[in-house]
Amino acid sequence: MRLLPPPDVASLFQDANVNALIRALRYREDPSIRAQAVRALGRLALAKAVPGLLAALSDPDAPVRRSAAMALADIGDPGAIEALRLAVTDVDPEVRAQAMVALGILGDDRLPEASESLLEPDNPMLRRLAIRSIGQSGEARWVPTMLSLLDDPDAQIRRAAATALGLLGHSDALSPLLALLADQDETVRRYAAAALGRLGQPGALEGLLATLSDPVAMVRRDAAGALGELGDPTAVQPLIVLLPDPSPLVSESAFQALVALDKLHPDAGLQALVDTLGEPELLADCPHPCLDAVRPKLLERVVEARKAGAAVNNERHRCSRCGLDWERCGCWT
Repeated sequence: MRLLPPPDVASLFQDANVNALIRALRYREDPSIRAQAVRALGRLALAKAVPGLLAALSDPDAPVRRSAAMALADIGDPGAIEALRLAVTDVDPEVRAQAMVALGILGDDRLPEASESLLEPDNPMLRRLAIRSIGQSGEARWVPTMLSLLDDPDAQIRRAAATALGLLGHSDALSPLLALLADQDETVRRYAAAALGRLGQPGALEGLLATLSDPVAMVRRDAAGALGELGDPTAVQPLIVLLPDPSPLVSESAFQALVALDKLHPDAGLQALVDTLGEPELLADCPHPCLDAVRPKLLERVVEARKAGAAVNNERHRCSRCGLDWERCGCWT
């Protein structure tokens, strides 16, 4: 018996031949051909491909099943949700993970329930995906579960749980997240700071202010961003002091936090920065061009001082970088 040649998936895709691609899903001799056909159907994103892709979720080859879940997410048909829920229990962890991602994209309102059974398995990726879906659910009933994971030995699980708690937004998470700012893992400290910003609880202020002195630049950056989200004007001066940080990312985050605070407290945000510019040595080495936003106001102050007969050629109005007075300084333009 003469075997048929394998389908030319690339040509079928180029011709958008959905029917032939669906037939290629039944080409048993080579699972890679089936996987290619599945991916092609997903890229075409046509609803008529959904029945064939649903059948591919039961393919004997795990990569084909995984590709089918991805393709169904690309097409976006809610009719695939029930089959994808079953795929969350697949024997292959990568298939389960992709099915969870697909359900999240399709907006499955029962995804957190499907995720709960995956919090304990040995596969860290599955656990993180489960935690993420629970956080995105916004349901406060999951807070105790997420709090219990803050002590997990896996740092990636701790930071995923911190992020979920920030999204869930329950006040019970405040103290545990503050404690996480002292975690030995720097990425966990970062995620805890960001979560506290999202949480928006006033009680996070002191912990976040202290974290501005963390030895790791990215932790300082995320703490500054969280303070901008928190919206407390008490953070203005500490953020100004942070502007000359050696890391441009930290300086950028501090300035953006000041901008955010300025919107909430116009007399305390950028105005405080303008006032601080009277002490230029604090900001002369700032790696971010943050002074561009306030330099015109500063020049107005210098001109007003000159009109009033005040001496402006002194250290208070002199740039410590170039030595010129602020009216002639070009360091920040």
